[in-house]
Amino acid sequence: MTPVTLQVLLHYYFDPEPYPHHNHRAKAAEISLVNSGILVRILSCSNTSNYETTLLGDALVQLLLDTPLPVEKKIFVDPRTDKVIECK
Repeated sequence: MTPVTLQVLLHYYFDPEPYPHHNHRAKAAEISLVNSGILVRILSCSNTSNYETTLLGDALVQLLLDTPLPVEKKIFVDPRTDKVIECK
């Protein structure tokens, strides 16, 4: 997933209005997300085509929101064996 794809996904998760920074990369992201079953096209009252997340899209966003930040750990490697030695 590219940063643009992630940005498009998060936009439509919160707002079904058209993505405000529309360009060829955003359009490609929309197509990719639709083809993956993450977004679905909806027709708005003004006859413009917008998108909203599917249940799969909602689950993906929830998974991303529930992902903890990485924890930095200091390690050393024994150069004789390439064995990792973890430090507390």
